[in-house]
Parts: sequence; structure tokens; C-alpha cells
Amino acid sequence: MCEFLSGVVTMERHPRVLCGDLLHHEETVRQYQLKPENYREWEWTKDDDGKSLTVRATSDENPNVLKSAILAKFANRRECLNDCIRQVNEFGGDLWLGRLTSAEGLVLPPAVGGTLRLNLLASAKGLTLPNTVGGSLYLDSLTSAEGLTLPRVVGDGLWLYSLASAEGLTFPQTVGGYLYLGCLKSAKGLTLPQTIGGTLRLDGLTSAEGLTLPQMVGGHLYLSGLTSVEGLTLPQKVGGDVYTKLGKVPM
Repeated sequence: MCEFLSGVVTMERHPRVLCGDLLHHEETVRQYQLKPENYREWEWTKDDDGKSLTVRATSDENPNVLKSAILAKFANRRECLNDCIRQVNEFGGDLWLGRLTSAEGLVLPPAVGGTLRLNLLASAKGLTLPNTVGGSLYLDSLTSAEGLTLPRVVGDGLWLYSLASAEGLTFPQTVGGYLYLGCLKSAKGLTLPQTIGGTLRLDGLTSAEGLTLPQMVGGHLYLSGLTSVEGLTLPQKVGGDVYTKLGKVPM
């Protein structure tokens, strides 16, 4: 079973530490087109200086030799992770960082072609996001926008499940997919993107005061905490249905 963080080390005079997927050895092997005799799998499961680093050597090999080759390049797991992120991103893959609880020392590339998952980050302290995320961006556990600067472009969904306040937060002009802000209790300080390609969820709002909706919502619009949309300017185009606490709004 593969763990986060996973990769391979090559059986060469000068071993290379390779990673084509942060979780799956087989994807790294596929990306680098490696033969079984030319590499050994490794896993580094905790933020330490090598104590949790293991190498799957064969019975006639000393795993500590290969482990030493990895530690000669990286003093700790965070250094190794940053290099693995660079490699995975060069292949255009998704960056699955869903088990990180801190962004301290994390170096993300300026552009990510796929999806970026940071599901367990409860704080944006130390977090510098890419300017562009081609897929979805998951920031499920953030409750505050303090210190958070979102990418200028999010090609698919933006998931902010736990965000209680958007005050001070600047959204991209366009979010290509779903925008989830279901825990927001107030529209104070909220400036939404002009265009949302998918569904927009604002289930937690109990008042429309200060709310300016996008010009276009490609999917459904959920305002499930509101009893009425009276006085609220709805988007010029909604691709799906509009829902309030009382059900679907006739359009």
C-alpha cells in the first residue's frame, strides 16, 4: 500500500530520487518509464529528518544504503516534498497534499496544471498559492480568509467548505466549476467572481444584505438559508435552478 509521501530511488552510481505522483509508486514508474530492476520504492510518512523514511530493498540489499542516498539530497521530509511537488507538476499531474496540516516551508509552483488538494489546512499561515490552478482547488478546512490570497485563475471548482467569513478575500474573476461557500453566515466583505461555470452554494446565508451575485452561474444557485430573493438581483444567466429555504424559485 502506498503512503504520502511516496517515490522511488534509482539503482545507479549516482541515485536519483524520483516522484511522478505523491501517493502512488506505480505512477512514478510509469512517468519515468522505469524497469523493476532499476529502482526501489520509498515512503516518507512524517515530517521528520528521516526517522520515518523507509526503502523497500530486496532481501540481499541493505536499505540503509539507499536511504542514505535520499538523505544526502534532502535534510528533511519537507525539502523532499517540495522537490516531489516540482516533479509532479512538470508532468502536469494533480498535487494531492490532502494530509498536510501546516503550510510552513511549503513551496508550490507558480502554476499547477491539475487539481490542488490542501484539504486539512486549517490556517493559511505561510501559504502561498499558485497564480493559476488548472483544475480544482480544495481548501476544505479553512475557517478564515486571514492571510489567504487565492489564485487569479481557477479552471475548475473552488471548495471552501468551512469558510465562515470572506471578508478581505479576493476571488478570481472566473471560477470554471463549482464554488462552495456553504458555511458563510454573512455576505459582508464578499465579492464573488463575475462568472462561475458550475454550481454556486451559499446555503449558510440567512440575509441577502450586501450580497452581489455573479453575472453568470453555469449550474444551480443555492441560497437555501433565505426565505425570499425579493430585492436581490439574480444573475443574468443561471444554467440550473435557484433554490431558497422554501424550495425552487420560478424563473
